[in-house]
Amino acid sequence: MAGTESYLMQSGDSAPSFIQAPTRSLQTLVAAAKNLSAGAKTILDFEESGEPPVSSDQATKRAGVCVTCPRNETGDLSRFFTVPVAERIKAQLERAHGLNLTTALDDKLNICGACLCPLKLKVWFPLKFIVEHMSAEVKAALHPSCWILEESK
Repeated sequence: MAGTESYLMQSGDSAPSFIQAPTRSLQTLVAAAKNLSAGAKTILDFEESGEPPVSSDQATKRAGVCVTCPRNETGDLSRFFTVPVAERIKAQLERAHGLNLTTALDDKLNICGACLCPLKLKVWFPLKFIVEHMSAEVKAALHPSCWILEESK
């Protein structure tokens, strides 16, 4: 681009910050893709197991932790996921609702910013399916009060 030579030369030896931003974005996208893959594997493993979800009391207790968590991020599913993934999650949420897998706190449950899981679904999953596919990076990103960390003790 015309004029960039003088800008680059004036900025010194280090590259301007706008050149580093795409790298961080790419790293963020890769991490998100890994989280989505782990989430899909978790759902598939749980569904294929035939095991029941956790009790309503346990799901409600978990939801109570999530609603106060700073990692409970608000926004439409399209803020976090591509349209096909968002549609798949909506279908899973509708299926869960049809199976009466709801808590009184569902309207306050959103997306976990640490793992990108839809919390309305996650609170119903047996712990073993969650931790089996959780990376060390995601575990480290969980809030210290997360029920996953507490139940894993």
